[in-house]
Amino acid sequence: MKERIFSFLEQAAKQLILGVSRIRGYLYKPFFKHMGRVVYVSAQFRVRSPGAISLGNNVFLNYGVFLDGAGGITIGNNVMIAQHVQFFTRTHSVENVSIPMWSQPYKFKPITVGDDVWIGTNVVLLPGVVVGKGSVIGANSVVTKSIPPYAIVGGVPAKILKFRKK
Repeated sequence: MKERIFSFLEQAAKQLILGVSRIRGYLYKPFFKHMGRVVYVSAQFRVRSPGAISLGNNVFLNYGVFLDGAGGITIGNNVMIAQHVQFFTRTHSVENVSIPMWSQPYKFKPITVGDDVWIGTNVVLLPGVVVGKGSVIGANSVVTKSIPPYAIVGGVPAKILKFRKK
């Protein structure tokens, strides 16, 4: 009996959290370039330049996600983004040694995430990457290069471990 009660309470809490996340997504909608149907935005979500970010349908932005949209971010449909994932679309130039690095201009490159992608906890996506449809990015990975469709990647820097079966 205790297990049933605990299971019921656990499910009720989960539904409450999802409901609050959907409301939070709805409140963010006016600030984004595009936001599809059913976008969940968990607590501690942070965003910079939301006007350059497009989110598809059924996107889950988990606890502590950070999106730096200055260079543009496009996230497809049915994408799960785990806790503390960071998207960086800008970086400093470092080419001119006669100018201190902090004074050099920014470089901007967009990030694109295809449909049906799962991004694991603590992943960092760097400027210019394209994550192919159906890909999985393992926890604590740093994505420095584009990922082909249906690839499972992991590591620092992220490397292809295998491919999902179609």
